[in-house]
Amino acid sequence: PSPPGEVVAVVQDARRAKPVRGGSPEVLTLDDAVVATLSPSDNGQMRHELKSGSYRLRVRHPRFAPETRQIEVPDGGTVEVHFALAQRADEGGRATPVGKARQLLRRLGF
Repeated sequence: PSPPGEVVAVVQDARRAKPVRGGSPEVLTLDDAVVATLSPSDNGQMRHELKSGSYRLRVRHPRFAPETRQIEVPDGGTVEVHFALAQRADEGGRATPVGKARQLLRRLGF
């Protein structure tokens, strides 16, 4: 049998370049069947061992727009994927009220 490969994913806030905590990073087959749900560390990084092959890596979080990337995991190798998540906008394309409140608090030094 072939040695397993590994996926390393880093999830950050695109605006602040800081790790994103929470949410639900998932490894999926190309047919969107869930293979694994990952748990990010405090630095926003996660690792998972996988059989070699093609997968999708999807990151969903209530405060950010979801992102999906297709990856190819090599035999015994590592693939690294970086996500820079954009803040979710409301249906009118504007930042959400929570996001606006956070921006105001940051400007005021909180």
